[in-house]
Amino acid sequence: MPDLNGGSPDKSSWLKELVVPVDLVDSSIGPEYHAADRMAMVNHITRMANQLAYDLNLYLAGEDIDFSIPLDWSGYTSFQRRVLTATSKIPRGTTRSYREVAEIIGNYRAARAVGQALRSNRVPLLVPCHRVITSQGTLGGFTGGLEWKRWLLALEGVWDLH
Repeated sequence: MPDLNGGSPDKSSWLKELVVPVDLVDSSIGPEYHAADRMAMVNHITRMANQLAYDLNLYLAGEDIDFSIPLDWSGYTSFQRRVLTATSKIPRGTTRSYREVAEIIGNYRAARAVGQALRSNRVPLLVPCHRVITSQGTLGGFTGGLEWKRWLLALEGVWDLH
């Protein structure tokens, strides 16, 4: 099991930075907002951050959580958005192969491209790319490292992986 309280600097920094990329602000909002609007935005962000922290604690305690934080998909290509959206619908405790995700998005030959698109995922757990494995049932890759992928899948009750 990965050390959630420190341990390897790579893993601890990955976990600490896990939430940082979540874009809690509507990217269409410009700087012209008045002070009252800015305060409303701060309150909104605070509520969302608190909800996310609460949901993450429940998830790590083994609860089945539907992360309801709206994500900012800007900066992703159309293909990446399709892959990440399909991946976000994979239920806890189940996996899909890279090829299955490619089939879901309508391009069964794009299994390798699906893997590359998953590497762009800035919000692991919220878009659970750890649930995507190879067609042979092996782990494949994971930006956070295979130890983390194995641990997250075990947390979700997926035990039949090599």
